[in-house]
Amino acid sequence: MNIKNLYLVLLAIACLTVACDSRGQARGRGATPAGSAVPLQTESIPAVTPVINVYIENSGSMDGYVRGVTEFEQAVYNYLSDIKISGVADSLNLFYINSKVIPQGSGSDIAVIEDFILKLEPSSFSQKGGGESRHIRYCQCYKRCLIRHEG
Repeated sequence: MNIKNLYLVLLAIACLTVACDSRGQARGRGATPAGSAVPLQTESIPAVTPVINVYIENSGSMDGYVRGVTEFEQAVYNYLSDIKISGVADSLNLFYINSKVIPQGSGSDIAVIEDFILKLEPSSFSQKGGGESRHIRYCQCYKRCLIRHEG
């Protein structure tokens, strides 16, 4: 081993020795010396449980997914029920979205979810102001959702 490599190895060992204390714990900025523990200040942070907004696009292209009892409806029901059961949210706000945002119900009761799922039918889409077969501009749909819930 040449002298240059020996110096590099010694320098690396010195750096590692300085970086660790006698217990092998890394020292970092703001670390306190052993034996001078500073009590942590704890602040009480209020628990916030959000309200979750769920949007179902209801153009004519969705008719096949909601005619009768479908796997899509079952998946949506399971998803919403899981949110309710888990306690992740205080309540759910349910919407159809097409050329406008159409509220369909809100609350924390499982009955609200069941009612929403039972009404996922092409006929209810049309009655509620959706089900339009024209091309939906999704960017505008997303923008409506964001504008509605800013703040």
